[in-house]
Amino acid sequence: MDVTLRSGVKFHSGDTLVAQDVAYTLSRCTNSPLCSALVGAMEVTVTDDTHLTLSFPGTGAGAGFHELMPYIQGMCIVNESYCETIISDPNEDLGLNVDGTGSYMLESVSDNGDVTLTRFADAWAPATIETIYLKYITGSQETAFEAGDLDYAMYGATNYEIIKEYDNVLTQEQVLNNVVFLILNCVEGQPTADQNVRDAIAHCLSIEDIAAIASSDAGTPAYNIATPLVEYYADVAEHVTVDVEAANALMTEAGYSESNPLPIRLIVVSSYPDWVSACEVIKEQLEQSYFSVTIEQVADTSRYFIQDFDIAMLGVGLTTQFNSYAQLYDDSTGLNLAGANDADVQAAFAAMTDEATTQAAMKAATESRAYIPIYYPTTFFAFDANVNPGPYYTQFSAFMYRDFSWK
Repeated sequence: MDVTLRSGVKFHSGDTLVAQDVAYTLSRCTNSPLCSALVGAMEVTVTDDTHLTLSFPGTGAGAGFHELMPYIQGMCIVNESYCETIISDPNEDLGLNVDGTGSYMLESVSDNGDVTLTRFADAWAPATIETIYLKYITGSQETAFEAGDLDYAMYGATNYEIIKEYDNVLTQEQVLNNVVFLILNCVEGQPTADQNVRDAIAHCLSIEDIAAIASSDAGTPAYNIATPLVEYYADVAEHVTVDVEAANALMTEAGYSESNPLPIRLIVVSSYPDWVSACEVIKEQLEQSYFSVTIEQVADTSRYFIQDFDIAMLGVGLTTQFNSYAQLYDDSTGLNLAGANDADVQAAFAAMTDEATTQAAMKAATESRAYIPIYYPTTFFAFDANVNPGPYYTQFSAFMYRDFSWK
């Protein structure tokens, strides 16, 4: 596939984006949770600064351009010459040292965490708003809206009901392309690698109760690892009902009993207090059967990537194409947090060609219980009534605005 880059695209540093930057970006994808699927599946040949060729060695095996498009869309191009001043190895993490091409540049970060962005005049599609201030609000957001100090804010479910009553504020809510789930460690030799144990766990859990606590009543209970924004989504996976007797039978078959319960380490990121509270409920529900649960709060997600847990709570946002979810079940991708290696699930993903086979893959993946879906998050937005936010455009677990202006 021959590709011509748009001429004159500038990075914030002033450098011009060239074809070699695309090739360099691909070389950085090895450790990318989203784009590692492109490594070995797509090759870039640079012709000159604005022309390159993309080739796909696995086209005949279902890994052509169209199948890989969700990953290609996620491959944000970086500036090679800029990166080489920051890192010595393409696999190193850039952190916040990013030379973007977007409509806004980072101007400053204050001591209290306020961030100032300024319009990038040389952007391909320059913005109309000159400066954006992201502020920590120490008082109430309602007071800030009334004072004219706030144009846009994200709300929790409780405060959202309050701000909806304000005449000077417009509100909007949106389900995100994101799912919060429990990860069950499927690495061979681990107790939760046993399908009976995973099924028993599912029979202990009241998804509705856990979702309500984990999302502060702002999420929709989930019964599919795919989100409702995924193409061909359907509620096809089994809704497992709470059945402690069934859980006990499964645990007995796995070799456990009331006098010999299975010890479980449940990890959760401490910065999500609602998730921590939900894990207390999960512990209580699991211990109705033959489990003994210890909750461990962690500061970051490093343990998730080395499967140092039995069960873990986390959220992920992938693309609106369900084939992107195959990363969660393929140990070569870097995003197989469960360490799952289920041939039936992988075969279901490989067979995806249309609505029926996509839904079959959703069902197989979800019912493997490598990941037990909990809820789909909803985000609540409030705007000054004089603001026109324009339409939303989905991008992974976030939303973008194409038009944001004052009436």
